[in-house]
Amino acid sequence: MAVDLEQTPDRASDLCRDAHQRLWQSVSALSDDQVRAHSRLAGWTVGHVLTHLARNADAHARVLQGALLGEDRPKYGGGTGQRSLEIDQGATRRAEEILHDLETSQARLEAVFEECSAAGWPNPQFVGGGSYGPHGCPAHRLRETEMHHVDLGLGYEPSDWPDEYVAWELPVLLSTVDERLESPEQRRSVVAWLAGRGTLPHQASLALWGLRPRDARTPVPQPRDRARVVHQLGAGRPGDFHPSAEDARFELARGCPQHAFQACAIGQLGESSAGDPSGARGAAPHTSLTSTRHSAHLPPLAFAA
Repeated sequence: MAVDLEQTPDRASDLCRDAHQRLWQSVSALSDDQVRAHSRLAGWTVGHVLTHLARNADAHARVLQGALLGEDRPKYGGGTGQRSLEIDQGATRRAEEILHDLETSQARLEAVFEECSAAGWPNPQFVGGGSYGPHGCPAHRLRETEMHHVDLGLGYEPSDWPDEYVAWELPVLLSTVDERLESPEQRRSVVAWLAGRGTLPHQASLALWGLRPRDARTPVPQPRDRARVVHQLGAGRPGDFHPSAEDARFELARGCPQHAFQACAIGQLGESSAGDPSGARGAAPHTSLTSTRHSAHLPPLAFAA
């Protein structure tokens, strides 16, 4: 069974610590020129992504510290305007400053994880004006770290995502597809693909995606195809299963999830087949559902008479 990481904050915080370590191994020796280089997110440098990751760690720490004190705090006190300003200003710093900031913020968040765990993760009803409470903070931080680690373009790819993270994330992304398909023809193609009775056309695309917490998770085996589907159906990160630059879609998909699609999609992937990124500047409006030469395939689904 896949673990619902939003409801198991201790496990999610353990995975998050591991993700922080992998991220630090990738970035700890970056130079000034490297942090000024373009990331895989349109309009963002590596410095933008790292600054966002530092501020996001602070935001989660703010929420969790508030819960410990009985205060329902928002992630960003000044809202999205403050968030954007801090990222833009922080991205221009020298590599040494950016990396120290990231290391400090991640260590601070991990310390708060420890405090919350010892206190039993109190006040789960607090949402700070958002869509998830303290229990969901470690899982959402894990998502930010895994997705944006790929966005840095430093060699970490979707194929490197931990199986446990992908098993949690895939149902979330699949549940967003229904409302993000643009036409009846695209819906028919996706339904046929899920039923093992067709392939996805190359032009199939998804509208922008915004992440929300889910109430249920379903285990989905076969880690490599799971990572492909997480990439193709949701986050729009380039992976090593894209054989050419033409296939790589450097888009961050955002939109609105729907529970209905999950019910008909997840079970089939689990039986047969085989990482807020939200708000990133310069996100493109669509993400391709397919790669030109490599895509996950599903065998025919047998329906009960």
